[in-house]
Amino acid sequence: MPFVTYEETKEWAVPIREAVRTKKMPPWFADPSFEHFADDPSLTPQQIATFTAWADAGAPAGDPHDAAPPRHWTTGWNIDPPDRIVQMPSAVAISANGDVEYTYEIVSTQFT
Repeated sequence: MPFVTYEETKEWAVPIREAVRTKKMPPWFADPSFEHFADDPSLTPQQIATFTAWADAGAPAGDPHDAAPPRHWTTGWNIDPPDRIVQMPSAVAISANGDVEYTYEIVSTQFT
């Protein structure tokens, strides 16, 4: 689910509310009763209350003047290009549901 724009995010307000209320999101599997961990992404009670209030109010849009500027996405590589791009000789079909059996795909690299 994309959360890039308000329009994309609004339709997910109720699932977002439930995910933060139940602390499923953001995911964090360390036991907080053991120790404090650096970079813990868990939300504070105030942040959870903010998400909940926003969803309960019908996910209203904020002031557009307060919005961050639109994100500029790089076209192509955003790091140095690779030395070699190896392509599959043919597409591998993957089912939209069910289990995907592990397979080995043999791809010629032309490396010596």
